[in-house]
Amino acid sequence: MTRKKIPKNVIYSTFYRIDNPNNIGNCWHCGKNIIFKKRGNKNKKGIWQIDHYPIPYRDLEDQTLIGIKDPLNPINLVPSCVDCNLSHKNEISKWYYCNQSQFPCKKRFFKKVLTLIALLYLITITLLFIYCKYL
Repeated sequence: MTRKKIPKNVIYSTFYRIDNPNNIGNCWHCGKNIIFKKRGNKNKKGIWQIDHYPIPYRDLEDQTLIGIKDPLNPINLVPSCVDCNLSHKNEISKWYYCNQSQFPCKKRFFKKVLTLIALLYLITITLLFIYCKYL
């Protein structure tokens, strides 16, 4: 999945979100002051990036639960300082989604399911063996 270029109006509306818990001009997560004209990834004071929250960009393909499929959906875009955006500490992950925020983790999910089925099969065989032994 290649990233789409973010249009200027989306950048503007993301920075000036009125529902920002830390007020406009601050990082959505930690409240650090950010400056609109300093968007990027250089290590300077006030630099900010657009963060995909609560769903990380890598999980946007084939979403089924929250319904966000478009990486430029304004519901999923928040202003973030570089530290918060790159740390991934703000992602909401679930153990039943293989520690991702959404379902599509096909390989690890099916590997865990197969392991669980094999374990249940062994437990069943063991219990049947013990039951038959005492008949």
